[in-house]
Amino acid sequence: MAEEQQRRVCVIPCGGASTRLGMHRNKCLVEVNGKPVLQYVVEFWRQCGVHDFVFIVNGDGLAEIASVVATMQLLRRPTFISRGDVANLALAITLANPYVDDNFILALGDCLQVGVFAKNWQSVQFGCGVCSASEYELRKSYLVEETDQRVIRLVEKPDVSKGLCGMGTWFLPRKIFEYIARLRLQPSATSANLADALQLMLDNGEKMHPVPFIGRYVNVTYPEDLETAKTMLVKGA
Repeated sequence: MAEEQQRRVCVIPCGGASTRLGMHRNKCLVEVNGKPVLQYVVEFWRQCGVHDFVFIVNGDGLAEIASVVATMQLLRRPTFISRGDVANLALAITLANPYVDDNFILALGDCLQVGVFAKNWQSVQFGCGVCSASEYELRKSYLVEETDQRVIRLVEKPDVSKGLCGMGTWFLPRKIFEYIARLRLQPSATSANLADALQLMLDNGEKMHPVPFIGRYVNVTYPEDLETAKTMLVKGA
């Protein structure tokens, strides 16, 4: 199991803007309690035994991201990919195709979590991180509908008050690249479309499993999320 865990590659998209936070820099570089959000993401997965990281970055932010990552002292050489003019998240993820094995972790660079995933997460071939969350967090994330430990539908920004909250963490097989290609997305499209690709997989019979997370989670989007993150990370230290 340890060898399987170490073979996992974590792909981290780092292209989000921080305009809704009232700032003008890459969102993953916004600091919480003296450290950039990205550092917390990397440290979480390092504690899980993952040491191979692929960072997908806007072209003009690559040097800054690389400089920040250099201070984290990763055990293995990180890979940096410039997404250039590719605005679409799903298409940007396909740029990691040459750098991942059969299964990899996708962790959004603006999502923070303090806690642990279910013990069997290393063996999950296709899954999404899920947790209990407030109505506020659920509505700005996505709803995961499941039956018999199998995900049947993903609903982005759902208009509901309760339900299983999908996190910014997915456990993906290489098949995801094939399904993204089927969508025939345009690089300039601003819609993420990742959920569309995942739903297409579900509709074609691919079995996605919910991977429970025990702890606290926040998708850093608005100023109040930064305050939540500050408290959450102090308590989790």
